[in-house]
Amino acid sequence: MRKSIGYAAILGIAMIALIYLLSSDLFPGKEGDLVDEQQIDDNLEPTEQPLVTPPEVSNHPETKEIALEIEGVQQTVEMTRFSDELNTYVIYIDESLFTVEDGLSQTITAKESPLITLTIENVPDQTPQQVARTRAEQYRQDFSVQAPVEVTDPLDALHLEGSSETEALDVYLLMNPMQDATFLLTLRYPEGAEENYAPRLQAMVASFQMKDTRETE
Repeated sequence: MRKSIGYAAILGIAMIALIYLLSSDLFPGKEGDLVDEQQIDDNLEPTEQPLVTPPEVSNHPETKEIALEIEGVQQTVEMTRFSDELNTYVIYIDESLFTVEDGLSQTITAKESPLITLTIENVPDQTPQQVARTRAEQYRQDFSVQAPVEVTDPLDALHLEGSSETEALDVYLLMNPMQDATFLLTLRYPEGAEENYAPRLQAMVASFQMKDTRETE
């Protein structure tokens, strides 16, 4: 009887592991590699599909000292490297004041207030101009939003700026040519946080760098 229960338990664990492997992006024949979804060929077997290995980010230092002006005072802040699961980008985060929630998008949130955020999204198959039009309409439900403009500071990007009676909004849109997609960096913070938190958020945005996944195919 005990042996039967033991065999059943082992079989159950094996089934769970198999379901996980089949439902995940991990490719069974080459640990850690990911199937390139843009190049999936319906005529090929799963083991013959092209693979993509996430690019290395080790050439970026783990930490950086970044100079900021906060409330009129020059400061140097240590920030820590962060990248998404596939290493499609690198950004530096002030971990003394912010936490990161990883998922389909990544949200960097101030420990002091959940209303102070920097969200990073990758929007597939759309240009920055297309995303800007769509998002501007959404934002106008809560904000007064200005027309998008090209900026070079803190990034070379398309910029949307908005405000309400209680909150400020900054959105930076960058073309991601490696995936025919748009990176969207959205800053939101309450009015009154401009002097302390806005410079930190802008410094984190300025550290954002895309990684070329095409080099690893």
